[in-house]
Parts: sequence; C-alpha cells; structure tokens
Amino acid sequence: MLEPMRPDLLSILRDATRLRVLAQTALLDSAAEERFDRYTRLAARLLDAPTSLLSLVDGGRQFFKSAFGLAEPWATARETPLSHSFCKHAVASGEPLVIDDARGYEQYRENLAIRDLHVLAYLGVPLLVSGQHIGALCVADGKPRSWSDEDRQTLRTLADALAAEIELSATKTLLAALTDSALDAIVTSDASGQILFCNRATELMFLRSREELLGRDVTLLMPERYRAAHRAGVERLAAGGAPRVIGHVVELHGVRADGSEFPLELSLSRMANASGALVTAVVRDVTERSLTTQALRAAEEELRLTVEHAPIGIALVAPNGRWLRVNDALAAIVGYSREELLTIDFQKITHPEDLKADLTLVQQLLDGSIGSYELEKRYVHRDGRSVSALLSVSLVRSSEGQPRFFIAQIQDISARREAERVADQKDAIVRAVIESMGDVVMVADESGEIILLNEAAKRLFGTSLAAGIATSWEPDCGLFLPDKVTRCEPHEYPLVRALKGESIEQYELWMRMPDWSEGRWHSVNGNPVRDRSGKLLGAVNVGRDVTAKKSMEEKIRSAALSDELTGLYNRRGFMLMAEQQLRLAERHGQPLHLLFIDLDGMKHINDEFGHDTGDDALIDVAMLLTRACRSADTVARLGGDEFVVLVQGDAASASAVRGRLLAAVLDHNEHSGCEYELSLSIGIGPYDPDRPIALAQLLAEADQAMYELKRRRKKPAGGSAAN
Repeated sequence: MLEPMRPDLLSILRDATRLRVLAQTALLDSAAEERFDRYTRLAARLLDAPTSLLSLVDGGRQFFKSAFGLAEPWATARETPLSHSFCKHAVASGEPLVIDDARGYEQYRENLAIRDLHVLAYLGVPLLVSGQHIGALCVADGKPRSWSDEDRQTLRTLADALAAEIELSATKTLLAALTDSALDAIVTSDASGQILFCNRATELMFLRSREELLGRDVTLLMPERYRAAHRAGVERLAAGGAPRVIGHVVELHGVRADGSEFPLELSLSRMANASGALVTAVVRDVTERSLTTQALRAAEEELRLTVEHAPIGIALVAPNGRWLRVNDALAAIVGYSREELLTIDFQKITHPEDLKADLTLVQQLLDGSIGSYELEKRYVHRDGRSVSALLSVSLVRSSEGQPRFFIAQIQDISARREAERVADQKDAIVRAVIESMGDVVMVADESGEIILLNEAAKRLFGTSLAAGIATSWEPDCGLFLPDKVTRCEPHEYPLVRALKGESIEQYELWMRMPDWSEGRWHSVNGNPVRDRSGKLLGAVNVGRDVTAKKSMEEKIRSAALSDELTGLYNRRGFMLMAEQQLRLAERHGQPLHLLFIDLDGMKHINDEFGHDTGDDALIDVAMLLTRACRSADTVARLGGDEFVVLVQGDAASASAVRGRLLAAVLDHNEHSGCEYELSLSIGIGPYDPDRPIALAQLLAEADQAMYELKRRRKKPAGGSAAN
C-alpha cells in the first residue's frame, strides 16, 4: 500500500516559485560533485549514520545530488519517486523532520522508503535557498534510533552551510551567464600578455574561437602598429613603472581574424592574485554605437534583476560608504529593511574590530593600488549579534577614472564558521582520546617521519623516537619475530608496511628494549591513511602489550596437550605431534615405528595397594620411557595404563628403544624397593613412507601386536616381570 499524497502537500511541492528557484540552481540531474559529497560524508560521520543524502525535491520525484551509503539500484539511479521520500515532508513543512521508527507513525508507515530503501530512522533539515525550501540534507538508518538535540543541531548547522554553498553556486552560475551575455568583449591576460579568459562576445567581435585565443598573446587582437607600444608598456609595469592606460577608457582599433580593423573602446583593470598581476580588458565595438548603447541598457536591466534576485547579498556603495542600492538577501543577513539600510553607511553596521581593515582596503581601491579585494569580516545584526560574512568588493569608475561606486557581494558564512568550530572541537576530542589510550599509538607522514606519539608510546620508546624516520630505524629498537631470536628487519615493521599501503591486523612481535629486564609480547595493528582520492598521506600503528594473554594461552595450550599426571603428551597432544611426524616422514622418505605399551597388572596394583600407588606406577613408567627414548622420539600416555612411543628410524632403532626400556624396567624392579613390580607388554607397528597409512591404522596395528604378545604368554598376577 502506498503512502497517500495529501493535496496540500502536493500543492506546496508543485508551487511554481519553489520549482523556479530549484531550477535556477542548475543542480537537478547534474553529475555528482565533491563540494557537495563532503557534506553527506561529514553528516554521516558526525551523526554516526550509515546513509546521508542531499535530496532535491521537485514536483514528482526526489533527486540525490549527493548520496553516501545508499544501496543499489538507488545509488546508480540517483532518484526515487516521491512515494519513497521522507524529505518531501521536511520540504513541505519547512521544519526539520525527526523520525525514530517510521513504522510507529501512521502518516509514515506506508512510505515505500521503509520497504525498498530500508529506512526506519530519519532526520532531515530542509534547505532554504532564495526563500524557498528546495530539498533537504538528511541522514537515515536501517534500524530504529533516537536522534539527540545535538544530532539535530549538528545537521541543521551542516544544512545551513550547504544552503549557503548552493546559493553561492547559483550566484556563480548567474555571474558566468552574465559574463557570457555581455555584449562587450572581456579579455583577461597575465603579466606576460598571455590570454587567460575571454567571453562569447570576444569570439563574435574578433571572429576567433576561444580555443584559438586562449594561451595566445593578446597582441593577436591588435594591429601591428600598436604592438611595440603595448610590449613597452608591459615591460614598464613589470619594472615597477606607473600604468598609463589602466583605469582609463581609450579609443583604439582592433583587428579581426580576416585582417579587417574596427574602432573600439578599451578599458583596462589590473589585479593581483597568487600567480601575479592580471589585466582585464573590456572592449566595445563602437562601429554601431547606438545599437551598442541600446544593448548596454538591456544588459544593465538584466544586471539589476540579477542583483535583486541574487541568493547572496549584493549592494552598490558610494565612495563615502553610504548604501546606494541593496538587495533583499543583504537585508536579511543584517536584519535591516532595505529602506533602513539606504539611510545609513556600511561603517555603522561593521563590527568595530573589523572596521579598520575594511577601510584600509577601501582606500587602496580608491587609490588604484588594487582592483578589488575579498575580506572575511563581521557585521552587527540589528538584534546586536555578530554575523560572519565573506565580503568581495570591486570599484566602478567613471570614464574619467573617478570613483563612482563600489560593488559589494556579501555571503553569510556563519554556518560555515560554526561547522568549522564543531569540526575543531571534535578533532580536539579525538586527540584527547588518543592521548588517554593505554594502547601505543604512532602516526607517520608519507615520508615516514613520526608526527604523533601518544603518552603510552612515549613511555615505551622514549621521546627521542618522535624525531625518527620509520623507514630507517636501527635494529636496536628491540623488535623480534615470534621466535624471540630473529630480529625484525626495518622493512618488516608494521608501520613501514602500512606506509606501503598494507593493512596489518594483530601482528605479534616480541619486544625487548636494551634497558628492559625482560621482553614483552605486543600485538600491532597497522593501516595506511589516505585522503578521499586514495592518495597515501601516512600510516598509523596501534599496539597493545599482550604478554599476559600470551602467557595464559601458553598455559592453556600446555594443559590441553599434556597429561596432568605424568607430564607426557596426552592423547590429543600425541595425535597432533604424530600427524606432523607422519607427514614429514612421507615427505623425506624416513621410516617410523610405533611402540604400543601396556602396563600389565594395573588393576591388581590398584586393588592391592590403592590408587595412589597405581598413580605412582604410571609415573614410574613415564619416567622410564623418557629415559629410554631419544629427544627426537614422541612419548605419550594415551590414557589409563596405555603408553605409546613414535620412534624416528628403522626397525633396529625401534628394537634399541624397546631393549633400553625393558632393561630399565628390570633395573627398577631390582633397586626401587617398591612393593610391586612393573611389567610391560610392547607391540610394534612399522610405518613405511613408500606405502603410507593413516595414524589410526598405525595405532591399531601396534595395539594388535601388543595383544598378540599378551596372548602368547601368561599374564603375571600382580605384575612380576618385563616382557
């Protein structure tokens, strides 16, 4: 069943003004962009949500300009019908929408986003652009969750910053459109005269394409007779001389691609950026001055409308600071009406601490030392609070070069500043957590230089390592492989491996620093650190002392494989070791022999002398076996009164072990002074590596040989002699 679409909701979503503003952003059906993706990634990370979306809602669908964590096929489609949208409710209401479990709300439980997008919990904040809610920034979860006040405030802060970004983008699009709609040619060149930018009018005026112009010398547009003077002027400016033409309107001639000349008006402006000086020429073809004047008036009207409806604050300001014209966006930023602003100057609403810097730049504009400036400053809102803004100012002069008015663009960046503050705060928290960790944390940059050691690492290595290079550490840093003997080579260090792009998990090393009384086990995780493009920025290592854990594991392993009474391998330990020995024997062609040994008369000893004495008899047998066998042989107690020995070698080796064992039993019976005598029945099973058999079969054959021996002799009562 589909969620019913209320008529009032549909009316709001299809409002013509709202849809026009949405269309003016030029974001619908556009490609994904990193500048928007960073907001969804940040929202998902800050709110610990698996999914974050920048959803633009038009009259019949929602389009995902950015999507983080969205499943297929929706991630590829990048849109859904409104039947799958919670954002439409946030857009229609103009308020944040908070849903902890959509199944619990009658108005939301039929929304198909629950079934198809697996959305149960939702938090969305509408995006206000040019007075209209065009979409929402939201986070979603596939399981129910409660959204805290901090979650809501964080998402609202990000949404405000995102809305400002969209408004700025729309303004840039409008300004680009305005530049290309200008009838005058606009050409920008660098200090050497190389053309960096030209508009559409330049192509039409000079009959050359942009591809043909960009990168060429600006003298291409001049008759030959002007070029020497132009080059001399460029050299004079480069040497620090005063400009003669910049800031004035002059009449010259241009030359088209076909060689024909035409009269033009030229005005030049100069500005500096990080790459050096830039000169912008505005060229007007005055062949048909009347038509040009008419076109200019139309362009001025278009500019007026652009300013009036721009999503950022735009104003014309007199040289004395008085507002001459302001738009609604500026009035909204500072809290005054447009009429009120026209009665005051910008100095009155500038924060006192920022006024001097602003006035200094204004004076430089008036002096002609700069062509424009950009400044982050604070305005004083009508309610008394400070508003952070990005101010861009240029100066318009008359044809005589006299200052006429400033063009000011004001963008509210309060949301961005708040987002930066929140990010800085979280960064400080992360650093505090790292410093308080008991684990050793080490961070290196891409060159291998250690840039961070937490307190635990400094205690372990000493602060001198902070200036070290991970890829050139000396071996005396005390790292050994798990055998505790082989030094870990520098290229094997987890941090060095992580710097090569490898991820390491629970890599165990034996660490013994020169000033330590004993070594310690450390388990290390290492991971490379990359930026969003995948470029390696460095690596991080987190290590933990696991000496106690390893000691406990060793005790557990020993207990699991050893017989508690005799200290020999138990059945499990023998099976494990014997399987390995059989594989090695088969690989190397070496014979083995299995001795299956039974302590005769064990029941009689227990019944006659007690179970403690029976245990002593088993311990004595284990001792005799250990003495009679070689270190390469595997000795075990299978259980009860049964023992086994896996002998390395041929039949002679097995017979030698059997002989030493029987001799040891006779000697024990003669000299031990025990109230009982030991007697053993021994069966031998051979293992031929050319015709390998399973361990179970080898045990069965040796066991059968032992019982055959028992049947061939009379079992002594109480155990009296070795067999």
